[in-house]
Amino acid sequence: MVTWSPSGPLSPVADPAAPGPSVVRKQMGLRPPALLAGVKALPAPTPWQPAGAGALEAGDDSTGKVHVRVEALPDRHLGRLHLPASHVTITFTGVSQPQRDAFLKAFEHRFQRGGG
Repeated sequence: MVTWSPSGPLSPVADPAAPGPSVVRKQMGLRPPALLAGVKALPAPTPWQPAGAGALEAGDDSTGKVHVRVEALPDRHLGRLHLPASHVTITFTGVSQPQRDAFLKAFEHRFQRGGG
């Protein structure tokens, strides 16, 4: 399968022992265009391609696939402050657990925000 680590090599062979599709859902404080732009910067087995409105996909049957769909949610309101919100669904097909973990770690790092 593919090692989705920014520093790791990309292997062109899907993991035949990988389980069926695995789905991760998140709510995030960004608008869909910003999220999709950030996803395009993540390491993937093949270049990211549009996969319908608000969605990107990378990989194929031989490398495994990762599909990211982003849907806008109503803004969150804190007094006069309006914060964007989006629902993100990440679907892995033909991807092993270590590769899913590596992708999700890169995803979290990409969208990490400072605080304090």
